[in-house]
Amino acid sequence: MLFMPVFSWLFWRAVPWLLAKLSPVLLICVEFLAGCLLWPEYWLAEYMRKRNRKPPVANYVFGDILGWMVSIADRVTQLLDRWLEFTIAKRWQPRKVECVVAIIALPLVWFVSPAFGKQSAVATLVDRGATWWCSLESWVMTGQWKAERQFCNYPGQSTPISAADKRRIYRFRIELEKSNQTIQSYPRDPRAYANRGNVYLEQGYANEAFKDFTKAILIDPYFAPGHSGRGDVYLMKRDNDVAFKEYTHAIRRAPEYAPGYKG
Repeated sequence: MLFMPVFSWLFWRAVPWLLAKLSPVLLICVEFLAGCLLWPEYWLAEYMRKRNRKPPVANYVFGDILGWMVSIADRVTQLLDRWLEFTIAKRWQPRKVECVVAIIALPLVWFVSPAFGKQSAVATLVDRGATWWCSLESWVMTGQWKAERQFCNYPGQSTPISAADKRRIYRFRIELEKSNQTIQSYPRDPRAYANRGNVYLEQGYANEAFKDFTKAILIDPYFAPGHSGRGDVYLMKRDNDVAFKEYTHAIRRAPEYAPGYKG
């Protein structure tokens, strides 16, 4: 209901205006492209005539096709202009009653739906709308059409996490997916595991991070970021002595590696 006036305005006003304004630009581009392509055709025809030869039939067919392209683009431009004139003459626009219905009915249905019970048609309709909106949010943030109840705000139930935490989790999932794809493409690259370990570590997943840093060291025992990452994990667990040893290993293997000196 909230989108009733918006969709009405978009379909009958914004879309025709946008298409009518873009169509002349499209026509100019088509004419320019046709002119560029006709120049070799004209040059070839003149070259053949100077040598008293008849231009090939394909030369004329090519010119006819380009002429049809320009004609079609011009016709489309005229039709879009007529459509715009029609929509303006008809004065299609959101009606006041639609705005009033959307503004009053939507909040009312949202807050009243829990009183009908979870199995009622009204509650089901509202829940599906909230789920759809939550799925849209997930698709925008992560590219996956997926609704998770912990992120959705349903009537009578507050969102368990804040908006800032929600953005942080979505960002973590995006970075984690990129790291997984990198590991699949380069399974023997220690940097790929170290990068995923850092992603885990930023979110507080110490055990998962430790496994990835260890995997990086197993692939390359002289890989300093692996030892430094394990030192960060031990530091998070407040095991400072073991963290210092890991930082020392990182410095010995790569003295120029600055993160190793944090310990």
